[in-house]
This record gives sequence, structure tokens and C-alpha cells, in this order.
Amino acid sequence: MNEDILHLFDSINLSYLQDKALLLNRKDLKFIFSKTVLNSVLEDCLQDYQILKINNACLFQYKSNYLDTKGLDLYFDHHRGKGNRYKIREREYIHSQLRYIELKYKTNKNQTIKVRELVSNSTDIERFISENTGFSETDLYTSLNVEYTKNYSVKQN
Repeated sequence: MNEDILHLFDSINLSYLQDKALLLNRKDLKFIFSKTVLNSVLEDCLQDYQILKINNACLFQYKSNYLDTKGLDLYFDHHRGKGNRYKIREREYIHSQLRYIELKYKTNKNQTIKVRELVSNSTDIERFISENTGFSETDLYTSLNVEYTKNYSVKQN
């Protein structure tokens, strides 16, 4: 991908996303295509989407630790397409050096509701999980660690 194309998009800032709560209650659309067509896809989106920029950066690094039961119930609920299911993760936003415990709840109407809380220790994580789900910290363990880079885009009205 030619990263220069990202700077051609109209931009939005983080406070816009936070004010609109666009990332906390949303419908996601995801597509898979070859990397060889990525620049062409981005060019086609220039007029319809805005992209998040923070200090002129368009790509952001993340580290995530996903929590699941010993039987991987949350994982299998996802792959069965079960509605009314959870995804629980601890996520570090490298760019801002913030760490959150995040809960995504996928409804049976294909809506994603996300709640999160800034954390500084494991006690914060344990409390958040018990207050927001039917799980206790002892029900869950870290089942997957992921590091990646992504950008956020928002369709213009």
C-alpha cells in the first residue's frame, strides 16, 4: 500500500469520534481483497470517507489480549454466528500509550455495542468484567495476543 494516499482523505480528529461515540455503538462492514487492489479501493473511497488523523498520523498500532473461557466459548459463539455474544479484550493503544479493558457485545440484530474503561492494574480489569458480564476473572484467561496496525475511516453523510 502506498501510505501517501491516506493523506489525500479529508480528516477527522479523535475528539470527533469520541463526541459522536461512533466507535462504541456501530455497525461494522469488513471486506477481504488482495493487497494488490488496496490503493485502487482507497482511491474509490476518497470522496465518500474521512480518515482519522492524530498529529498527521493515519496508521495506529495496537496490542490486544483477548480473554475467553477454558472451553473457548466466546470464540465458538462468534464462529457459530450466535447473536447476543461477548468479546472481551485488554487493548493497548500504542500511539496514545493508553490501556483499556474493552467489552464488545454483538446483538442478534448485528449491532456492536462497545464499552470500555481505562485501566492501570488487574483489579480494574476484574471489577470491569464482573460489573459488565456474567463472568468473573477466574472464568477467563488470555487466549490470544495480537499486535497490528490499522486506520479508522468514517463514511461522510
